[in-house]
Amino acid sequence: FFWLWREAQAALDLVRDELSAAIELEVWADERGDRAMASSLLDEYADESWRKQIATRFFPPADGTPRHISVQIDDFAIAEGRALLHVIVSDSRLAAPYQETRVYRETTSGWIRSAPGADFWGAWESQESAHFSFRYRKRNRAAVTAAAPQLDLLYEQIYRAVGLSVDAEGEKMQVELRISGPIPQGSTRTASGRLLAVASPELLPRPLGFSSARVLVESVIQQVINLLIWERMDSIPSDWQSIRSGLRLWLLWKVDGVLAQSRPEIVRWLYSESVAER
Repeated sequence: FFWLWREAQAALDLVRDELSAAIELEVWADERGDRAMASSLLDEYADESWRKQIATRFFPPADGTPRHISVQIDDFAIAEGRALLHVIVSDSRLAAPYQETRVYRETTSGWIRSAPGADFWGAWESQESAHFSFRYRKRNRAAVTAAAPQLDLLYEQIYRAVGLSVDAEGEKMQVELRISGPIPQGSTRTASGRLLAVASPELLPRPLGFSSARVLVESVIQQVINLLIWERMDSIPSDWQSIRSGLRLWLLWKVDGVLAQSRPEIVRWLYSESVAER
């Protein structure tokens, strides 16, 4: 038994080393803003929209300041020539490290970054809450279950904050958690109601210690705020459009999410921008 365990551990250590080597090449391209090299390090058989989304993250610093990046593998799983990695990224452009989930595919020349798929995320499932109808893959079940009651409370809080009543028997907002394809910034009207699309929370870069449920709550509630403002204030005069931006920020402060915690920095940034435009 010990011999089998030792052999298995050695095989896993080898895979970790190979994955680390692939990540080092990505870091080299990222630090230099080499988009051509970055694109060549992505799975050519992956969805084109995913390839473009990842490649656009590779750009040189605007001021030419040297950039230093460190990516550490926190944990990983292997399934039929593909690997799911949980990594911790430190970037000199950012004040704190963040966590991210990535997928890699094994090739004859080594591991290469690939698009997420059903092999790790599972089949489609659904569940409903008081105000939402969720469609997601099996991997996100726990996050949706934990986030649903929080989203119901925030939904009611937002509507009441602007003087609107909440109809308990009204149309539920559909929320679809996607692992591929475009993620629109607004809602889509379908035969069964309004649809909001958000990325699977594991695929979003997020601060250390942030659970998938918390990331999902943040993603959905920002979309709900955008939708509320669009539906209720779309016809206001053009010289009043700044009110929409102000209301959006005020609602973000009300729900006390991640952006609300950075309120002083955001206010200073917006004030500096407004002064510069005068």
